[in-house]
Amino acid sequence: MFNEKQIVVLSGISGVLHLAACILLAIVWTYWSDTLNSCPETNCSCIFYGHLRGTSFIGGSPIWCSIITYYTLIAAIVSIGIAVYFFARIRNKPKDFPNRAIDSDGNIPRSRNRHNFSVSLKVFCGIFALLTFIYACILIEGYFTTCKEYKTLVARYLKASGDLSDLVTDRLSCGTVYDFLDYLHPDAITRYPYLPQYYHHRTFRINSGSIILISVVFSWLNVIIWSLITIFIGFCK
Repeated sequence: MFNEKQIVVLSGISGVLHLAACILLAIVWTYWSDTLNSCPETNCSCIFYGHLRGTSFIGGSPIWCSIITYYTLIAAIVSIGIAVYFFARIRNKPKDFPNRAIDSDGNIPRSRNRHNFSVSLKVFCGIFALLTFIYACILIEGYFTTCKEYKTLVARYLKASGDLSDLVTDRLSCGTVYDFLDYLHPDAITRYPYLPQYYHHRTFRINSGSIILISVVFSWLNVIIWSLITIFIGFCK
């Protein structure tokens, strides 16, 4: 029922999704890093886990952006490595052991060392699937934390009170909130005129909400894919 070709396909897809997410997250992190980094004593340049401080909106710790972005790069390398490994096993199975018996499932009897490696690989993939799940949770929580905190600032922009304020905080979608962030949040050079001109990024705008949301979708697709890979490897002999 389960075979190595399925693992190659799934891990290859996962590698592409991880790499795409890495690029997207790096774009949005770089775009906002200077603008949100307005803390006097610490670095708060991350778009994720942003929060209000008085009347200003500041970013979260860059540790979060580092974890989220660099994990996707590592995960892409691991996924491609798994795909290459199982592809090599498929290619080498018939011709590397021409005189050895192959069972009814097309598998070659393994040595003890190969068996130990196979068990280690299964454990590694299970742990990696768990790490991918944790990473996806961090990403989506960071996305919603920034959204929730910025809604308060949106209500101030609109001078909302009463039911209108409740509408903004309770019903306004995160996509719309990130649109407010893209268009209305003061640029670094606006708040700090003494900064060099290269800090000015309003010559172009990105769609921060869509970029992050696509990355979130990719992350949860990878959770599903790595869960399947772990199951498939568990059934591979």
